[in-house]
Amino acid sequence: MNNQDYLFPGLACIGLAILYPVYWVAEVSIRGLGFDSMSEGIHVLDFIFLATGLLSAYVFFSLRDRLSTENNYFGVDVTLLIYVCSTVVFVVSLFAVGVWYTTYGQGLSGNVAEVTEIVIAVIFFGSLVVFGILEILIGILIMRDSRELPSILTPAAIVCLLMGMANLSIFFSFLTLFLFPVLLIILTYYFMRQPDMVEVV
Repeated sequence: MNNQDYLFPGLACIGLAILYPVYWVAEVSIRGLGFDSMSEGIHVLDFIFLATGLLSAYVFFSLRDRLSTENNYFGVDVTLLIYVCSTVVFVVSLFAVGVWYTTYGQGLSGNVAEVTEIVIAVIFFGSLVVFGILEILIGILIMRDSRELPSILTPAAIVCLLMGMANLSIFFSFLTLFLFPVLLIILTYYFMRQPDMVEVV
């Protein structure tokens, strides 16, 4: 195995490190924070949102794969799988609800539209709490087993822990605009680096 085996996850990290903050800044600048803006029609930002979520799931699934195949480490395996599944469910469900609301929102009664917006808000803020818990757990587990893992993963675990605390607080979740790209840059190095070679006689 060489570092070319994880070229695509490394490139995904670079792309996502750029795309993630650009998306959220554009989202807030163009459409604001209100969920009612979703009724205005499908926007290119909706597809960028979907892309960032799926790229994020791919990166963390690749992290799980490299930890297990190269480092023979399974201590965070289940947590990473839950994180990947949660990410996919979150982005796909929010995208699907957004498409449905865009298509039928104008014809809905006031009460139904209000309930739909509440559902969207619950999915969004609920996901922050779920991601926060999982990120804290990932950070703690990797830091606990740091001696048997590449040293580059220790700062990654610290950043992941900070991300988790920011998301869990909800109020400080905007800090992930800076923390997530930092984590992705660290993971880029992890994916691109040459694996430690062990010769077996």
